[in-house]
Amino acid sequence: MYRHAFSLTLLLMLTVICTAAAAPNRLERLVADLGSADPEVRTTARTQLMDLNARQLAALADAAEALPELNLNQRDALRTIVNHVSIASEAGKMRGEGGFLGVQFPTEPAAAFGNLDDEAGDGVFIRKVHIGFPAFQHLRPGDVIVGFGPDGQLPIRSGWDLIGVLTALNGGDFVTLQVRRGVEIKAITLRLASNFTWNFQPGAQGQAIIDVQNRGMRVADQIWEDRFDRLFPPKQVADAR
Repeated sequence: MYRHAFSLTLLLMLTVICTAAAAPNRLERLVADLGSADPEVRTTARTQLMDLNARQLAALADAAEALPELNLNQRDALRTIVNHVSIASEAGKMRGEGGFLGVQFPTEPAAAFGNLDDEAGDGVFIRKVHIGFPAFQHLRPGDVIVGFGPDGQLPIRSGWDLIGVLTALNGGDFVTLQVRRGVEIKAITLRLASNFTWNFQPGAQGQAIIDVQNRGMRVADQIWEDRFDRLFPPKQVADAR
């Protein structure tokens, strides 16, 4: 009995040690991927690293420092990730009603912009994605949201449709969007932020977003200066530019 208990305790200890070691190794691999020559590999790593929270940025800096060499692609991506995570942390302190993507879009169907053929004319054309919010991590300007749900059960034909769906949801909800990117339809799952702009007048909503971004950027600047900036000597940056 005692031998069995000792073996079980030892197994649990080894599991904890291996789990603790796996996290930094995963971060190192993702930071290394940010410097890949393959743009898809870089994009995948960037998207995954944006899932970090603000407390994990120190571990990200440690992972970057553990690599033998970093290039300018990695520097630019890491700076964007630090900015995004810091702003997302500030946005997470805000409370509102409904879900929030962090995009600018017109209420007219995408076909009104003449960028789609008649057969694919419905949908929400994404004009801009705001850093620090879910859309920045998963969507791109020029994407067209055409459906909602894993199989696109709910068609999204205009901005009003999307507003209606988001209003019925809450921050923290996971949703799957059907997104037209070029000629391909992608199912993209993301976690909504809380719509803290719901009680602002339309003209003031943009400023509310900017205020949150400014607060987050002040935090990001300090984190970058303390933990990341020294990983990229000024001469290396100047020579690469």
